[in-house]
Amino acid sequence: RRHSRPILANRLLAVMVCAAAFIWIARHIRLRSPETERYFLAVDDNSGPMNLISEVADGGAIAMVARTKNTPLPVSLRGRYTRFMQGDGVLGFRDALPAIALVVRDVRRILRCNADLEPQLFWRMAVLPFRRIVIRALLARLRPTFYWGRDPYSPDHILRRQELHRIGAESHSILHGFGALADLYPMFRYISFDRFYVFGRVIHRIYQDTWATDMKVVVGGSFSFTREEFAQLRNAPRHGRDIAVFTNVMSVANDAVFVDLDRKSTRLNSSHVS
Repeated sequence: RRHSRPILANRLLAVMVCAAAFIWIARHIRLRSPETERYFLAVDDNSGPMNLISEVADGGAIAMVARTKNTPLPVSLRGRYTRFMQGDGVLGFRDALPAIALVVRDVRRILRCNADLEPQLFWRMAVLPFRRIVIRALLARLRPTFYWGRDPYSPDHILRRQELHRIGAESHSILHGFGALADLYPMFRYISFDRFYVFGRVIHRIYQDTWATDMKVVVGGSFSFTREEFAQLRNAPRHGRDIAVFTNVMSVANDAVFVDLDRKSTRLNSSHVS
């Protein structure tokens, strides 16, 4: 049975999303089609490790896309690359009406199918059409050949891949962590990139039933290693079956890692003895 209070609240939220989208579109309209800058690579600038940029800098122009104005840009990159905000996209006058129609159509569909959801959950769904237009407008301005994302936990990355395909571009990313407290994490259940780099094959085996079937999963190891460090690791002498563990400052997670490794090591040794 549907409850009237969530339905009324969600109808109001739907109107608010549409109104916010209309205002944003109106502020980003250009009378003529926007001039594209055609970048080789657009990078999700989340203030994380940026060693990737120096490795592919010879491919062409690179745009840094910051999530917020407060996202610090590493000192080594300042002045070397053009920086944009996620909301810096523009729409040509001919693109404005189709964008408005898309928002209205998709918000109505979401409301029709999910009107009785809790408003907090409904809001997260209702803003997706608006987010799509923001992404579309930015890509229309940058026209990247590749986009390096760092947000596999956000539905934005799925929308972005769809919009990148509209302009013949590709979406790449990396799984920048692996949970020690559980095998399955809800934020990593649904992932869709063209190419997705992971630490090891076991991660793909765990999530392959819900990851995009057309996504190329590449086992790449640590994303922070340089070419020189990989060479050192490859040439380093190996002794026994020792395992090096690098963890963060979360003591609870660290304990879980070592307990799991100890259990697996015991099981492995037992199988060799038998």
